[in-house]
Amino acid sequence: MSVIHGTGKPRILSTETPVITDVVNSLGAGFVKLDTDYTTNMNNTYGTGNWTLVNRWIETFDANNDNIYAKITSVDNSDIQKLYIDQWYGGDIEVANEPVAGHNIFIKGFIVELPYCENLTEQYELDARMRKLENGKMRIDKRGWWYRAVLNYQSFIKKTVLQSLEFVFNLGENDFYFIPRADNPDIFYQVNFPEDYSLQFSQLRQHDGHSGINIVLVGMQRLRDINLTSEPVYHAYGYGEYYGYYH
Repeated sequence: MSVIHGTGKPRILSTETPVITDVVNSLGAGFVKLDTDYTTNMNNTYGTGNWTLVNRWIETFDANNDNIYAKITSVDNSDIQKLYIDQWYGGDIEVANEPVAGHNIFIKGFIVELPYCENLTEQYELDARMRKLENGKMRIDKRGWWYRAVLNYQSFIKKTVLQSLEFVFNLGENDFYFIPRADNPDIFYQVNFPEDYSLQFSQLRQHDGHSGINIVLVGMQRLRDINLTSEPVYHAYGYGEYYGYYH
């Protein structure tokens, strides 16, 4: 591969308080089953109101107690404790990771799968202080790096994509996670919008979409270093090492 970090599409994960905390009952290929039957709580209407679970992310631990997560893609209509997922990310990439029966499991915020943008510009701003020494030399104290990303959808973005971001714009003070390339989930950042951000968009002619969108994200924690060597993960791992490590 001739590019850094991968070629996947951008992904956003909201960091909400878990809507469900439960225990892993059982699991299989592409699904996990919860220990509790939520039929009564959901009034037999799964996926409505606060109980909307499709496209949320589910988090638990593997046999090594490594943190792993997956996206809920659908629910078994005949057994609503059974949640189908895309794949498990996280933990030690040397071992095939999957949940363990009896471990706690948490259903958290939504995942937004963004389309490719015209260009994704990523910036690392050095946080440093330069001092003049008595011996006539200069010394620079590097504290770390501040992350910034601009997703350019100036020419075109679908209505449904813009609508899928509504909950992110309305998260208030809560930060969220940004994975620039879904095929490399080890590279992710805790982000929010800059204080001077404004959302603007225009309708295209023939009303077939919108233009003029820039999504600007800034890192909310300073990075100790910049990782330019992490490669995409083409299996059900990833998300295991915190990128750059935070101060």
